[in-house]
Amino acid sequence: MNINIRSITNKLDIIHATLATYTPDMVIITETWLQPSTKDNEILPPGYSILRVDRCNKRGCGFAVLFKDHLTLTSLECKTPQLDSAEIICTTLTINSRKTLYIIGCYIPPGNNVPVIECLLHWASSTLSQETFILGDFNLDWFACDTDHTIHHINSHGFT
Repeated sequence: MNINIRSITNKLDIIHATLATYTPDMVIITETWLQPSTKDNEILPPGYSILRVDRCNKRGCGFAVLFKDHLTLTSLECKTPQLDSAEIICTTLTINSRKTLYIIGCYIPPGNNVPVIECLLHWASSTLSQETFILGDFNLDWFACDTDHTIHHINSHGFT
């Protein structure tokens, strides 16, 4: 599940109700607008853990991955200079000790984001060897960009 929340603190009832209704194993939440001073237990519903990248002192930032306590997610380093404008969490999820999935959650601010997306796709396809899921808010205006080029780039890295 992926949610662009635009401030999680004033929507905790909605988040908790959504999680109770649909019981997803994992939720990617963009634009949390959290500050580092906010403690995890202030926002977490029972039965969930969290990985987060907090607000970067400007509007529209912050990112979190909520996941059920029985899951083991391991955070990976996902840093290249070309990705500095994006908020990214890269994690591994191992299922039954046999299958590893990579889950990348990202928030890419509006602007010249096609090169950032292309860099992320290139990094993921050249670095990660297993199945990879990329979720988040890409702020991609499909009408303003070269859609054919972007789709070709997505497909050329094995993503759909």
